[in-house]
Amino acid sequence: MVGQATRLVRSPDGPCAQNVGPLIRQLDADDVGPLVEPVLGLLSLFRLSRCVALLSGGSVIQDRGEIMEQSMKRARTTGHFHAVRFYENDESLCRIVAEFLGEGLVVGQPALVLATPEQRTGIMEELRARHIDIDHIQAAGELLLLDARDALSSFMVDGLPDATRFSTSMTATINRACRGRTDCNIRVYGQMVDLLWKDGLTVAAIRLEILWNQLAMTRDFSLVCGYAMGNFYKDAQVEDICRYHSHGIASDGASAPIRLERATIN
Repeated sequence: MVGQATRLVRSPDGPCAQNVGPLIRQLDADDVGPLVEPVLGLLSLFRLSRCVALLSGGSVIQDRGEIMEQSMKRARTTGHFHAVRFYENDESLCRIVAEFLGEGLVVGQPALVLATPEQRTGIMEELRARHIDIDHIQAAGELLLLDARDALSSFMVDGLPDATRFSTSMTATINRACRGRTDCNIRVYGQMVDLLWKDGLTVAAIRLEILWNQLAMTRDFSLVCGYAMGNFYKDAQVEDICRYHSHGIASDGASAPIRLERATIN
């Protein structure tokens, strides 16, 4: 199985690729491992083989609705980056998120973080470790740190994200980070889906992923979502999560495009 991966510290498959040259390498069956190795002890071999197929290249996903088809087609043709990282601990996730956000900040792309206080602190520490002047970029409005629970409360209705409220809330937040710039491509890290999954609201988490993809049809942003592996011990739905993302992220920060093959049982 052969695919391609791009280090986030260099550039995702997005608009900033023209600013920083991507570092491309080939993925064989063994190399795909870091993308899904934490899943090994949690999923059946059949489910895992399908997840590997998502990350190694294959036939393009057969979507579940017109909105999903349109948004994922846009992602493939315009370079929209909506990546997922199944993480083992907050430290490793914060390191990857800081690389992703830091790469954008150095080329003038604002950053938005929607996370818990603990993860926000971890990301800030990692950014400082990369010699990024946090105080300066926050004062300049280039880095916006918001609480994930507060953000969820702005659009959740009866345990599900409301499409209109989500669009209104996130559009206003993106506009706030862009500060009137019309050519603004913002980098976003969101923990909201992870929190919904931890709360047992799996349908709400999937719906939120779909709403992000729908928003990407009208707004330019690159998005990374994180899912704690501990949340997948019961009735794991890794394939469903992968289905709504354009890329998967490995433990070393490399990203690979996700493609879904229809699996068959012999």
